[in-house]
Amino acid sequence: MTQVTYARGSSRIARAGLTTPQPVHPTIEGMDVRVLRPRRVWLMLLVAVVASAVMVAPYALLDVGSSRLDVGGGLRYGLLVTHVFTATVALVLGPFQFVPAIRARGRWHRRIGRTYLLAGVLPAAVTAVPVAILSGRLVTQVGLVVPAVGWLLTAGLAVHAIRRGDVAAHRAWMTRNYALTFLAVTARILVPLVLLTGLATGAIAPADAPAAVTSLIPVGQVLGWMINLALAEVIIRRRRSRGRDQVAVDRLVGPLASTAAASAWWPGGPRCAGW
Repeated sequence: MTQVTYARGSSRIARAGLTTPQPVHPTIEGMDVRVLRPRRVWLMLLVAVVASAVMVAPYALLDVGSSRLDVGGGLRYGLLVTHVFTATVALVLGPFQFVPAIRARGRWHRRIGRTYLLAGVLPAAVTAVPVAILSGRLVTQVGLVVPAVGWLLTAGLAVHAIRRGDVAAHRAWMTRNYALTFLAVTARILVPLVLLTGLATGAIAPADAPAAVTSLIPVGQVLGWMINLALAEVIIRRRRSRGRDQVAVDRLVGPLASTAAASAWWPGGPRCAGW
């Protein structure tokens, strides 16, 4: 038996009569189903659940007085509540799309993906636009309308990619899509950080802190989707780089492994990889 070690410590075994090494990890149509490490996925899910509870709490009883945004009642409040609840659906379901065990089960992956898009992303994005426009604040409009359009665009491109069988493009667009979904978390982290920085540097007076929070929310939204998309691109580029490295290694090692397997049967032939 000849063992060939390669690609970040993974290995394939070449045995007599076995000319095609078996993949180490589960695949979907030949593609590695791993996207993120399981621990990171579950951590992301935990953060999403906690953030969702914080988001929904003021609107759970449909009390207009508890709203974090001054939208009054009627239609504007209804749009806001719809946006919050559907965005929560997308935020919680999104991490499940990155779980390797679920990705390996195509039927469940498709069901969760359709629910994520149709019950979460689509209604949340559509309702975000009028909520932002009716706010009357330019920064809020930019902070919500741009990611809402991007939400719909990346979702449409992801669906188009998987329908034509381009799994790699589908994964890339869905990564960008969930990056925009995770804006709900990032913005809530950035606002306190910006506020604390302002207080520490003296740019914000302690007495003005409550009023400053309201003005910093749209700033956190704008910074949030910019940071999230930048991180998504880093993940996508690293994934592509690993994919190119794996293809190069397969092209190099594959013939060697096949030759080693055949040599085990050749009378007097070499028996190890060192020949």
